[in-house]
Formats: sequence, structure tokens, C-alpha cells
Amino acid sequence: MDKEDFLSNNRVDSETWGLANIDWSVLSEIASDYNAQLDSLRDTAELFSRIIQRFSAVHSVRWRVKETSHLLEKIVRKRAANNEKYKDINKDNYFAIVSDLVGIRVLHLFKNEYLSIDADLKKNWEPIETPIAYVREGDSSSLMEKLKELGFDVKLHSDGYRSVHYICSSQHLRRKILVEIQVRTIFEEAWSEIDHQVRYPNFSDSPLVSYFLTIFNRLAGSADEMGTFVKDLTSELDGMNAKLIDANREKEEAFMAMDRMISDLEQGKQQDAETRKKIGELQDEIRKLKGISSVGNRKDAALAAMTIASMQPREPTSISREIYSNGTAAEMVRQMEASEKSKRDNLLELAHQQCISSVAMAEAARYKGFAGSSVMESFCNKSAGSALSSTLLSPYEQMRGKPESK
Repeated sequence: MDKEDFLSNNRVDSETWGLANIDWSVLSEIASDYNAQLDSLRDTAELFSRIIQRFSAVHSVRWRVKETSHLLEKIVRKRAANNEKYKDINKDNYFAIVSDLVGIRVLHLFKNEYLSIDADLKKNWEPIETPIAYVREGDSSSLMEKLKELGFDVKLHSDGYRSVHYICSSQHLRRKILVEIQVRTIFEEAWSEIDHQVRYPNFSDSPLVSYFLTIFNRLAGSADEMGTFVKDLTSELDGMNAKLIDANREKEEAFMAMDRMISDLEQGKQQDAETRKKIGELQDEIRKLKGISSVGNRKDAALAAMTIASMQPREPTSISREIYSNGTAAEMVRQMEASEKSKRDNLLELAHQQCISSVAMAEAARYKGFAGSSVMESFCNKSAGSALSSTLLSPYEQMRGKPESK
């Protein structure tokens, strides 16, 4: 590429070339060195793009490596504009002066997502310059204040576009490479692409084209606002739906708890009735057991006394006196008259058993030579009454007059 082709292809007029005041040989050396670094620059661009694409708020990533002719054109125009930074540029230092040899475009859908992307970028790279936030005329003061709080240098863009620019560096090989990262919405990207293609190279100074591009810029801005509004609306609706779901779940849980409570109450009511019934039955059994225990003790005592008496030979008079003085059967009769029918039956049964035991004892005494029948008659007359005595004496009436043979 020679000088004339360069000036013609890049629309650099003689006046601009003169103001640049740079020797063509310096540009040629820069071009040769730059062409040798293109592969390294592409690798850097791909590395940045892969990392940034992982950010949650990023929709898509585009990258480009600046073309050689565009690099030379930029140097000429910067020098013509008397930019101090480009005053002593050469092949040894242009990598450190030109900050957009690698350009990354980070696109997101909704306006406020730049906040998340800003945080992710700063986690991975340290900007070597203060990031710049370009705003358009009419943007709210609150937006500008927010950008300043985040550390941006806020600037009003002459063409009316919004974008956030970072300058970062990478050095995976010997040379440090500067990378410009631009973050903007998809609507801003579409407008800037259309603006660039329509304006350049033939209508950059046309007031009519500029006027309609400005209208288009406002439409793109309105689309951004509408997209953000719809996003916020859906978030609000999701929140309301979540609250409704939670409320319905809480209602169902409350109903289930009430059902369990009612069931517990019903079971408790049934258990109370059953418990009262069982307690009553137990109390009846205890009363019965107490009565039986009392009678049983006396019965056991009487039987024990009669048994002991029957086992030892005594004179009839002493046996009669013991049975009579003991008064066990008479005492039982008095208890039977004072107790309930059930207790009287029990005592009658006990008396009956004791009389039977006494009969046995009397029989034993008779065979020992004692007047057993008189003893038995005396005992039964005092103990059992007419019915019981007749029952007990009937077998002994037959025994009268049958003394034991000696």
C-alpha cells in the first residue's frame, strides 16, 4: 500500500494530511509491525469474548480487530486534530497509545443490565482508564448521578447515543495489548450501526439525514424504555403470582390444620366417653374386690380356726364352748342382715361352708366318744336359722342314739 492509495481509499484530503505532519515512512513501519501482530490480537479478542459471554446479563458479544488502513487513518486524523497523545507515535509505542486495536461489543437486552455487567467486568479485569458513560441529551439526572456513583466519567454524546466504554489490557504474550470494551443495549447497537452506514461516507454533513437519524435515535431510546418497562411489569406480575401461590398454599395448610384439629377434638370426645365408662367399670370392680377381700379374710380365718380345732382331740364341752363363744356364724348373720343382697348371699355361702366344716369336726369328736350331735345342734341353732339348721341337722337326726362302740 502506497501513500496515494491510502489517502484516496480513506478519504484523507491534502489539508488533513498536512495538519497531521507525519512522515509516510513512519506509517509504513507501523503498518508492517501491525500486520505481524494480527494473530495475537485475534487470540486476545477471542479470549475476552469467551469470558464475557459467560456473564449472566450478556445477550451476545461481538469483536473485531482494527484493520491496518483504519489504524493509519486514525493516527493521521488524531495528529491533524493536534492530539498530544499521538504526537510522538511510532512502531515501538503505538500498541500502548492506540487503545482500540481490539474492540469488544457487549450487548444486553434491558437498559439496567449494564449494572450487572459492570460488576462482572471489574471482577475479571482492572480498567487502566476511568470508564466513560456516554449519555444523550434529555437523559434523567438520576441516571447520570448513578453512573457517577459507579465511578464513570459521564459525557454527553454529540450524536445522541448511550454506551459505556472500558479500556482494559491483556498480556498473554510479550506485548501488552489494550482492549476497548463497549457495553450497550441491542436497540442502541442497531441504531449506531444504521447511523454509521447511512452517514458515511457521503452524508456525514447532511442536515436532513442528520434530522431523521435523530428521530430514529429517539425511537430506539423509546424502544429501550418500553423494553425495560415490560421487563419490570412482568417482574411485578411474577411477584404477584408468587404471592398468590403462597397465599393459596397457606390457606390450604390452614384448612388442613383445622381439619386435623376437628378430627382430634372428635377423637378426644370419643375417648373421654370411653374413658369415663372404663373408669366407672374399674371403680365397680374395685368396690367388688374390696367386699370380696373383706369377707374372704373372715372366711379364711374361720376355716383356719375350725380346721385347727378338728385336728386336736378335746372334750365336747370345750369344743362347744369355743364354737359358741367364737360366735363366727352369729356375727355373719348380723352382717347379712345389714348388707346388700349380694353380700348377704356371699355371707350365707360362707356360713354354710363353715357349718359343713363344723359338722365334720363334730363327727370327728363323736367318734372320739363325745356327744357331737348336741354340739352341732347348739351351733346350728345359733348360726343359720331354720332353713340352714334343718339342712344341716337332717343327716344328724339319724345319727342320734348311735354312739361310737367302744
